[in-house]
Amino acid sequence: MGITGAINSRDMKQLDLPAKRVDCPSYEVCAAPLCPMDIDLGSRVWFPNEPVCRLRKCPGWVRKQRKIAKLPGIKQDRYFTIRMLNSIKQIRKGLQGASPSSPDAEKFWLRNRQKIKPANKAKKLERAQLRLEL
Repeated sequence: MGITGAINSRDMKQLDLPAKRVDCPSYEVCAAPLCPMDIDLGSRVWFPNEPVCRLRKCPGWVRKQRKIAKLPGIKQDRYFTIRMLNSIKQIRKGLQGASPSSPDAEKFWLRNRQKIKPANKAKKLERAQLRLEL
C-alpha cells in the first residue's frame, strides 16, 4: 500500500498499532463492535448482547466485557464505551450501562460512578476506625 494508494478498512483499523504489526486471526470475520485494533475505538459503543473480541491476549476492558455479558439481570438495551469499561473496577450484580436515549448518557454515567467512589472510600475509613476502636 503506497502513500497515495487506497486504504481498506482493515488497514485503517491497524494504523495506530505499534511498529510490530499484530494480526488477529479472527479479524476479517469478527463482529465485535469494540476491537482493540480499531483506531476509532473511542467513538464505538458495545451492548451486552453483542459479540466480544476473542483474542486470548487482550486488554483488560475486553475481559470486563466478557464478565458483564454473563451478569444476571444485565439490561441488554444499555451500552458501554471504552471509557466506561476502563472506569469499572469490579464487575458486580446491578451494574448497568448507559441509556442510548440520552445524548449525554456516557458523561452522566461516568459522573455518577465518580460520586459513588468517594462515598465508598468514606465508608471504608469509618469501618477501619471502628475496628481500631474495638
